Amino acid sequence: MSNLSQNQIQKHFKNIAKLIYLSAKGPSDATAYRTALSGVSDQLATGSASDAAAIVSVGVPATNGINAIAKSLDGLQASVKTWTQTYLTQVVAVDLGLAAGAAVSAIGAALISSMNTPSSGSAQTVAPSGSNNLKTYFGSQFGIGLPQNVSPTIQDAWITADPV
Repeated sequence: MSNLSQNQIQKHFKNIAKLIYLSAKGPSDATAYRTALSGVSDQLATGSASDAAAIVSVGVPATNGINAIAKSLDGLQASVKTWTQTYLTQVVAVDLGLAAGAAVSAIGAALISSMNTPSSGSAQTVAPSGSNNLKTYFGSQFGIGLPQNVSPTIQDAWITADPV
């Protein structure tokens, strides 16, 4: 196993943070699409019998299209977990000197060790609390308890910030 530098560790967490952002946005976006679709349906339903053609030519395809998008967004959290696990097993594992495809538990242990004593720079930590943060995501999705500090070097703001 090789310890990563402070910059390498932060690069990986910045990349994973963007995946977490996708995971967090999926359910709220699906709800927003369904709400908007309900408004379209309600509006079309207020029309007269002569508007039936519009309901069929606009309302039905809109309903089908929005429902497909919303269903896709509903599955986004599971997809993001898979993508994050792939990133951990194919990219982070190799950078840590582990075999590609190593077990997530082994990657977690090596990552924590590297965060505590990076090859260069200072120890790396995440924030100890918050509902949409790196600590919570890694703990709930992978059982990895990342090193924490109230003044973290790895920022939860990376989740929602523009690419950094």
